[in-house]
Amino acid sequence: MDDATRPTAPRGPEIAAALRQLQLAVFRGDVELDAARLESWPPGARLALDQCARRAAARGHRFVVRGAQAA
Repeated sequence: MDDATRPTAPRGPEIAAALRQLQLAVFRGDVELDAARLESWPPGARLALDQCARRAAARGHRFVVRGAQAA
């Protein structure tokens, strides 16, 4: 993919808004995300995502990232 067709990386406010929505979704029930959307997220946002996954597990909800590589 060349630079002309590559989507721009999300900025801080966009990531913060997405994380707030994820936190609310975790509170309400199961969450499923697309791994392709998360590739450009910085490390700090990925840590917050891990925290959302732990909260979901603690509540007995699923937190799935579709398309994620198995570690």
